[in-house]
Amino acid sequence: MSGDWIKMRADLLTHPKVVRMMSALRADKFRTVGGLLSAWCLFDAHSIDGRLPGYTLDALDAMAAWPGFAAAMVAVEWLIVEEVDGVESLVLPRFDAHNGQSAKRRAQEADRKRSDRKTSASDADKKRTREEKRREEKDQQQQQEQKRGAEPETQSGPVPPPAAAVAAQVDDKPPSVIDIAVKFFAENGRPGPPGRTLVGNLRKVAQGQCGGNEAAGDLLLLELIAELERNPKAEPDAWIRRALMERGKPRAPPTHGRPASISTPIHTDPAAFGNTQIQGPPSLMALLEQPNTHGQEAA
Repeated sequence: MSGDWIKMRADLLTHPKVVRMMSALRADKFRTVGGLLSAWCLFDAHSIDGRLPGYTLDALDAMAAWPGFAAAMVAVEWLIVEEVDGVESLVLPRFDAHNGQSAKRRAQEADRKRSDRKTSASDADKKRTREEKRREEKDQQQQQEQKRGAEPETQSGPVPPPAAAVAAQVDDKPPSVIDIAVKFFAENGRPGPPGRTLVGNLRKVAQGQCGGNEAAGDLLLLELIAELERNPKAEPDAWIRRALMERGKPRAPPTHGRPASISTPIHTDPAAFGNTQIQGPPSLMALLEQPNTHGQEAA
């Protein structure tokens, strides 16, 4: 027994020989193909070389339950009748091409190769799809970098932007004293961490000159920076240090409203302090405002 299946053509229903048998047997195509299936299964089950010794046309008609069917197969050359030593035999032409172990092995091998080709083609399509996806992602990333104005990366990593540009970035909040001072010194040859360190030191000096008042010190530093922007100097940091040392303690910035911690009025009249005399060096503005009494006495 060769197996439990046989080969059949997909277009067998419209094969010219099937059409001729339909005409001879006056039957439809489905009954005709069914009769062929029964005959071919008979040879596949009981023959190893396509011969059935002792079988006759009448025997085949009985197997197919269709008188005249075997003669119709002979008429289209799908069946041959042989007689050897007085024994009649039925022979199936091209048995090795469609039936038997070798034919089925070839059919299975062809199916396997066909399946492998489909799998390989599918894998190739998937590989191309992955490559196209990576290419599209790379193109999108490059387009986004171009929109942001990003510079191309080098072997040592991305090129950092200038410190002046970093200091000039505008946030939602207004720029602080430190941001303004850092930007100024970055534009005047002191970018990056050295500039921030310099600003921190100058703020401490300014606050010291203002009696530790942070707001007054920052205001003084901003005034000096504004003056440098109007009249640039060769060494702005040295000029600011000298200006801070020369100006001494500036007038504190005016306050808006009365602080919540003060519950009593502040007396500015010297008479409010009784007979207490407040000693201290007169300010430069007070000396300038005094009248020239020495000239009058001399007169």
